[in-house]
This record gives sequence, structure tokens and C-alpha cells, in this order.
Amino acid sequence: VYAFNHDGGLRWKYKPAGNDLTASSLAASSNGYLYCPGVGPGHAVMYAIDTAGIQHWRLEAGAFGTSFPSNSSSPTIDNDGNIYFSASGSLFSVSPQGSLRWEADELGGPRGFNVPAIGKDGTIYAAGSAYLFAFDYAGNLKWKYRLGDLGSQNSPVLGADGTLYLGELGPGAPD
Repeated sequence: VYAFNHDGGLRWKYKPAGNDLTASSLAASSNGYLYCPGVGPGHAVMYAIDTAGIQHWRLEAGAFGTSFPSNSSSPTIDNDGNIYFSASGSLFSVSPQGSLRWEADELGGPRGFNVPAIGKDGTIYAAGSAYLFAFDYAGNLKWKYRLGDLGSQNSPVLGADGTLYLGELGPGAPD
């Protein structure tokens, strides 16, 4: 992770410890932290870094054996400061203090790493290998919609009127 001044000069550089790799775009929170997703041997990780480049916490999420997971999504932050991201078939919810709130492993397969979207009512939407999912604040499945045979490699987005949009790789069919 790099921080630059307005003139292009380097302010600081952050490198994860050990064998961890940063994997996706950052998210900036209202509490001044940058949330940095990544992958490590056998797990997804999330870091909280402040705007001076100092790490405040690191969370290992999920277990994927001894190999690196396929990817980790960019995080999304809700109004309470909770962080949501997906990696290798699971959706994770992390508190602002760095503890795992819940994990939903329904996303399935290597395509389960799309950026989650959060509705005005707090519903968390995530696309997996074969379905579009909706979860409540506590991680309970609200509903799922069967996508085409190839699923989606895209992230859901919400329109101003609350309509949910998702691109997919094939025709959809109701579940």
C-alpha cells in the first residue's frame, strides 16, 4: 500500500508481514482507517491501517487448506463501520475493531470474491458462483436467486431507487 502527496511524492509505504499479499482495492472509513484485503497461505486476511501507514489490526478469515485462496474482494463498509468482503466462496463481516462478526460460506467456488453491496435497509448483497445472495445484518440468508450455469464474475450494484443490478455470464432462471 502506498500513500502519496499531492505533488506525487511518496508519504509512506506499507508492506504486510510474512507471506501475506495485498489483493484488492482499499476502502477508507470515516474513523480514519484504510481497510486492506489480502491473502495469505491458507486464509484470507484483512488489515486496518491508519492514514500514517501504521497497522492497527490484522484478521485471518476462513481456511482454504495450504494453498492461497483464489482472490479477495475489495471491502465495503456499512453505516456502523462493519467491513464486508468475500474470498474464495465465503462472505465475511468484520467489526471496526477487527473481530470476525460472521462468515457465510454459501457463495461457493472460486468466483465467490465479488465486492458486496449494502442496501439502505442494511441488506448485504453478494454474488457467488451460481447465485445472487441477500444476507441480513446478522449474516442470515434472506434469499438467493439462481443465476445462469456460468454464474457471475461481477459485483452487484444498487441504483438510487434501490434496484439491484448484476451482470452475469448466462441467462438466469428463478430458484
